[in-house]
Amino acid sequence: GPEAAARPAQGEEERSDAGRGQTNLRDAAHADRWRPVGGDDAAEPREQTSVVESGSRYLVVFNYGSVVFFNVKPAEQATLLRRIKASATGPIAAGFEHTDSYEVMVDGELEKPSKMGGDRAVVRKLDLNNVAVMSTVMGQTVALDYYYVVVDNMLDTFTELNRTVERTGTFSAMEKERLFKIVAENNSIFIGMVSKLGLLERSDTAWNNSEYGGVWDGMRREFEMDDRFQNLEFKLNLIQNNTRFFIEILHNQKANNAEWIIIGLIALESVLMVMDMSGVGEKFFKW
Repeated sequence: GPEAAARPAQGEEERSDAGRGQTNLRDAAHADRWRPVGGDDAAEPREQTSVVESGSRYLVVFNYGSVVFFNVKPAEQATLLRRIKASATGPIAAGFEHTDSYEVMVDGELEKPSKMGGDRAVVRKLDLNNVAVMSTVMGQTVALDYYYVVVDNMLDTFTELNRTVERTGTFSAMEKERLFKIVAENNSIFIGMVSKLGLLERSDTAWNNSEYGGVWDGMRREFEMDDRFQNLEFKLNLIQNNTRFFIEILHNQKANNAEWIIIGLIALESVLMVMDMSGVGEKFFKW
């Protein structure tokens, strides 16, 4: 898309990078020309959102790890990302971020508030409400890309566990630890997608202002948000069913161990009783 620095009234470019962790955008992106944006329409009304602007450029950071740029050149993107990562907890290493881009054109003579299609959005104006709606979708789409990688790695781990159980029928202590970590991570991803990303929620801005609903619906269709969420949910449910199977195996192993211990105790008690009744026990247990 055209650079805003050259033709700010005609085109904007949006880019999003995902990192894991939390940061304070007002501190991390503090610099000349950039200023925090306040007010009710500054961004989606979520605690994890921060927005700064500089002229026709915007930078949005979500505390779940996504960073969205509007009309910011690549060199400055890299500089801002380094500042944000320096203030973040557990950021993704440079070069391993999940990125995506979407072209946004501004046409003040557009009859409708927005026009979607052809891998881009055309809007009558790039105000803070449009920034809020677009950045929310862009932040969610790269976060989904991150979760896809995590879940695929979890499935690979389950493949290894299946092979081990098929070969030995038991779990080692290390494999038990890996299993419990996957159970916790599976639950964490479910919670993160629903509560932090808000994938099942409609944008408040699009809900309260119908003129922004077309942008919200169009971008979600463009990035296939619903289908991707359902595919990821299917994989997570598959993992959950597998963990239930493995946990049942562990439970049965513990139950078998407990049964053998009980049998051993009963046998020992029987031997002691026979020794006591025969009088032999006095020789062994005489104080």
